[in-house]
Amino acid sequence: MSLIPTIGLPKGRAGQFIVDGVADGYEAFALVQAALEIAPDKPVLFVARDGQRLPAIIEALSFAAPGLPVLELPAWDCLPYDRVSPGSDAAAKRLDALT
Repeated sequence: MSLIPTIGLPKGRAGQFIVDGVADGYEAFALVQAALEIAPDKPVLFVARDGQRLPAIIEALSFAAPGLPVLELPAWDCLPYDRVSPGSDAAAKRLDALT
């Protein structure tokens, strides 16, 4: 039985799909199903709506699929054209995710 009954696949974009409108708290389970059933050999990208939601999704993913690798790419902690450089912890997490 599928947790996601139907997913609309965009025409002309083989291997790409968009899932939206998933209820809060159910996002991790939808991501796990997408990663394991729909795209088992491809990466799945999830964009959190804000920085506070990201740790909750990561924790829920570790519960729903403990063996699933998760890369965290946090947002910068400064504004564009700001005179302040990004914090070293955010830069380190981003560098770790991209390498």
